Amino acid sequence: LPPGAVLMGPATPMGAPAPIDGGTFPMPQLDSPLFAPGSPYTLAPQTTAGHKFWVAAEYLAWWTKAPTLPALVTTGPAASNGILGQPGTQTLLSGGDFGQTGHSGGRISLGTWFGCNQCWGIDASYFQVGDAGEGYAANSTQFPLLARPFTNLNQNIPFSQLTAYPGLATGGIAVNLENSLWGFDVNLRKRLSCAPCARLDGLIGYRQVNFSESLTIAESFARTPNSPPSIGVPNALSGTVVDQFSTDNEFYGGQLGLNGELRRGRWFVNGTVKVAFGEMQQSVTINGGQSLLLTNGSTSVANGGLLALPGANIGTFSQSKFAVVPEVGINLGYNLTPHLRAYVGYNFLYLSSVLRAADQIDTGLDVTRIPNFPVSGVVPLSTVRPTVPLTDTSMYVQGINFGLQFSW
Repeated sequence: LPPGAVLMGPATPMGAPAPIDGGTFPMPQLDSPLFAPGSPYTLAPQTTAGHKFWVAAEYLAWWTKAPTLPALVTTGPAASNGILGQPGTQTLLSGGDFGQTGHSGGRISLGTWFGCNQCWGIDASYFQVGDAGEGYAANSTQFPLLARPFTNLNQNIPFSQLTAYPGLATGGIAVNLENSLWGFDVNLRKRLSCAPCARLDGLIGYRQVNFSESLTIAESFARTPNSPPSIGVPNALSGTVVDQFSTDNEFYGGQLGLNGELRRGRWFVNGTVKVAFGEMQQSVTINGGQSLLLTNGSTSVANGGLLALPGANIGTFSQSKFAVVPEVGINLGYNLTPHLRAYVGYNFLYLSSVLRAADQIDTGLDVTRIPNFPVSGVVPLSTVRPTVPLTDTSMYVQGINFGLQFSW
């Protein structure tokens, strides 16, 4: 000490908090920033200072974009036969929000830093939302006339198949749409910039996403007692007709992205932007069948329904397309302890090219291919109809997530 200086009590380092109770220093409060300027353990979006590993589990409540449906079910006065364009015909199911289904699912994420400076690391995540669907049903109690419209290409006129008709038959039509989504990605993570309460990382990696969907149209009918047997399928007492269109879309590609986080005390907000480029492998499977109960008690089974017909579109067909899959996510959370945090967020995932089940329906039919569908005065077409459109479109899924993350 310089001459004349007097030491009053124990020395206190410059800038340190005042001692408490005879010389012990208080621990940093969780409500203050967790990372002091100049600390070798800089802020990481997934971990607290000095932690090398993290794992997170989330509940997902996501919704898929509704498909575009052709007119599948109609009704109207008896004279209309439910044919599109006829006076009084009403479309009961087409387009709209049918199939904008809500899904419940989960996502698990994990990662590690390669060193204590948290400059390089690797992370991975997997998500899955289970099968979810929407159904529509109509019967002859609600609508005495029920029909399934299409175009009779042999005569080039609008036409319909009657499921229920006053005095001839009763019945019902059910339409069900189901889809599911899952995916995973693996990324190399590099710190781009950081501050005591902020950080930005770059991501480069691999992504895979699968979206599958099925659309089933089922009708059942029963002939009204004493109805003219010459109308409809001769000797048929009742029957069912089923068409099913299923699609599968598998994406593989490379991915680039950014991940950033800001903190204020225990609160934090983080966001992720990713864009993947690659190949979408697409396939559609089409099936159909009929089953009739005849007056002699026997059952007649046929390959082909109404919109799915043998020798035409029944089978499995595939193609590949270039696709882009961007994803945006943002979370708001709270650090419960230095190791555990909770958060809620929003996700938006976009698929630039997918096959949707409803888009694979061709409503232009060669009526000579329809089993048990007597139409007089027509000849088979020289071309094959219905076709398999293999029409692709874009799709998105969005929703909220609730998560917990543990780091150590």
